Amino acid sequence: MSIRYLSGTVVCFLCVLVSGCSTQVQNTPNTPQVQFMQQQFQRPENCLPCHQRQYDELHSSVKSGYRNVSPLFNGLESAANLVNGGLLRPVYKDSPVVLTDGTPLNTNMYSSPILTETRQVQAAFCLTCHNANIEILGENTALREVPQLPGLLTSFQPELFRPLRDYHLVDANGNQLLPPTPGADPPPGAQPSLGAAGVTCDFCHDENGPDLNRSFQMDGFANTSFLLNQSNAKVGPCMP
Repeated sequence: MSIRYLSGTVVCFLCVLVSGCSTQVQNTPNTPQVQFMQQQFQRPENCLPCHQRQYDELHSSVKSGYRNVSPLFNGLESAANLVNGGLLRPVYKDSPVVLTDGTPLNTNMYSSPILTETRQVQAAFCLTCHNANIEILGENTALREVPQLPGLLTSFQPELFRPLRDYHLVDANGNQLLPPTPGADPPPGAQPSLGAAGVTCDFCHDENGPDLNRSFQMDGFANTSFLLNQSNAKVGPCMP
């Protein structure tokens, strides 16, 4: 496949993300979530002592690990944001962004209870599927790995933009480390963060069922339309 053809395909895909969507949505009741003792997302290494085979299978799958730090994924996600003025990076509940009609944009593809705005789908468009648990934890500023951009669209500052992989590095104490310049080599002593693990054992086994309100056709498909139950009881995956 030629570079020119690939570039054209990417541009067409990115342009689709910019287009508006007038789909009308309604609230659809979900299956009640079963409540257990709360537990933070666990690293795959915590499952390893009892589940060697499953751990090895996870690390050989496309959903885990390398795909979050690979040059291809980071290049596509960065290109999409550079074309769209940063709209594909996550926003959180403390976001100051206001849409042109005066509506605050403070929910993303996962955290929006009901998807009513195209901008909600665009916010964290890539991160939601690759790292939804990190997006969820980002609502807590103390646990946030991927920050909100300081400006979007006309206020977007490309010179400050970093690939996602820059944010998935920590020191020996778990504190985030950033390369000296965007996309540069990891700093000495850098280790992978929870976000570098991608879709983990714990993430799939915390699924409590489909969330019908995060799929435009109310069928539970796409847009990370599932319920997560961060607990010590591993009941998933429970996707339709």
